[in-house]
Amino acid sequence: MENKTGNVFVADTIKNLEIRVETASVVVKKAVDELIRVEVENLQREENLQDIDYTCEVQDQKLIVIYRVKGKKHLINFDWKEVQVILYLPEGKTFEHIVLEIGAGELDMRGVAISCHDMVAEIGAGKLRVAHLSVTGRLDMQIGAGEAKMKETSVGILCLECGVGSCIYEGCVTKDIKVNCGVGSCKFHLNNKESEFDYDVSCALGSVRINKNSIQCLGSRKISSSNNVDRVAILKCGLGSIELDTEGETKAAVHV
Repeated sequence: MENKTGNVFVADTIKNLEIRVETASVVVKKAVDELIRVEVENLQREENLQDIDYTCEVQDQKLIVIYRVKGKKHLINFDWKEVQVILYLPEGKTFEHIVLEIGAGELDMRGVAISCHDMVAEIGAGKLRVAHLSVTGRLDMQIGAGEAKMKETSVGILCLECGVGSCIYEGCVTKDIKVNCGVGSCKFHLNNKESEFDYDVSCALGSVRINKNSIQCLGSRKISSSNNVDRVAILKCGLGSIELDTEGETKAAVHV
């Protein structure tokens, strides 16, 4: 049995957003008005209703969307259709805090420009697609075996931990960058200039590249900009790779 259900909320009453999904696909689209709408397709109700955990509600000005499947019945059910959650947000909607948790599902946030003060994102084996996002404070992102692609993004403090997955970040960072990459791949295409940061690089058997400068070493290196900047890019790499490209000319001070 398939159900299509929906909820409508007044956008001005929602200050925070929390999305937690395991196997569902979540797509964020632009609303045609000042309302927030949540629509769910292919929501299947099994004989035992406890197999499905779906929540769409507001608590203390926070919109909470949760979809979980208990057990592994859907893995052997050939009639199982992936649940799709469609979230309609007004263009330019601003949140205070956003929490994203993606298990093996997908979250596509490229359809509308939104902003927030802080964001926490945890990606297990799933996928995250982001565009036109502004985080004025801090973005904390953890990636297990999944992948994240972020374009036209602006972040204050960027903190990233990547296990065996991958991350591509395109945009600017106005404060600090902290990256811890295990055996995965992290690529940054920044609108910043290279001289806007000091660099603290730690590399085991992997590789770190800052523009045209490749750093491969067992140990750590600290590289200071000649501009007395107060921003730092801390890049720690195990067996994986970190690539960081900036705009403008590179400075000889970063050669190792």
